Amino acid sequence: MKFDFKLCIYKEGAKFKEILVMPTGRLYHCDFLGLTNALIAALPEKMEGPVCIEGIYDVLFKFANSVGAVEDFLLGNSDPNMDKSQMKLSLLINKNILIANNCHFETPLKLGASGTQIEERLSYGMEFLFIKDSVSLWLAPHGKGRVGTQGRKTPSQRYAWYLDEYFHPLIADQSLSNAYKWLYGNSDMVSDEKERWAIIIGIYEAYQERSLQVSNQLTTVSSSKVIHKSGIGQFKHIREKSITSEFYTSFNGLLPLAWAEIGYAVRNNIFINTCTVCYRKFPITNGKYNHKYCSERCSAEAEKRVNKQNTNYNKIKALQMRCKRSNSQEEKDRLTKEIEALRSKHTKPASR
Repeated sequence: MKFDFKLCIYKEGAKFKEILVMPTGRLYHCDFLGLTNALIAALPEKMEGPVCIEGIYDVLFKFANSVGAVEDFLLGNSDPNMDKSQMKLSLLINKNILIANNCHFETPLKLGASGTQIEERLSYGMEFLFIKDSVSLWLAPHGKGRVGTQGRKTPSQRYAWYLDEYFHPLIADQSLSNAYKWLYGNSDMVSDEKERWAIIIGIYEAYQERSLQVSNQLTTVSSSKVIHKSGIGQFKHIREKSITSEFYTSFNGLLPLAWAEIGYAVRNNIFINTCTVCYRKFPITNGKYNHKYCSERCSAEAEKRVNKQNTNYNKIKALQMRCKRSNSQEEKDRLTKEIEALRSKHTKPASR
């Protein structure tokens, strides 16, 4: 059986979407950065070490399982003499079987000097942190001002900016310290060894090596209208922005496709925010750089949390239901004003 994963990234309306094609041909539909979000979610909440190689395999297993790769592996390698539930239980107990039997089957990055292999645990751990950090470094809408200027650089500008000979070693050194702290429980390693690895391990090297493991094909080019404001109090103008739909193929597991998502965002200058409710990464559309929620569901959840801090929460919910059922616009406006008045007072004191 041929173990290759395919990923299609495209834009539908105002949203970016993805389709992951499994080795068996099964499809997994998700929003943009689906693999990146799955990997970040698989990492432990508290990055406390030391972490053995089984802990790394546990992250890889959760990552593969969350996007349906484990189930696909079971379907493609089912034993007629073994019940599917028994096989799944066996794989859950022995997560390293997934690696050995090519279910996830990423080989670790060769980031050592002259292409030599560094410790597997360090290689995987560094890459996990690189993927997480690259979203913040390259794609987050840092700064203020007009996009493309010094105040707010585009993702492609930030990508080039951090290649500077001053920033690149600093980022590599910081990432290495974080990786040592998580994997070994201590960031204060021997200075000469630390300096040695800081020179050869970096986000860019990881991205470039994984990019070589992916073939991509341009499928379509679509245009998207982008509104630009000329200045304070001045007119707005609309220009067309070309968005490509691309099809990636990886013969080395899912990690190269996670890097492909990030590379796609960099090339198309797609800013990424983090949802304050579910903490998923989501693309910014229509210039809403301060948008805090990835979906209407998370927005409603955030509103619910705020309302629960109000002593008039039950009254507000009752008024909202009346407002929803009302057929009169005048009554809706009156109820909305009552809701806002109740929200603005009698808030519970924050718990200490």
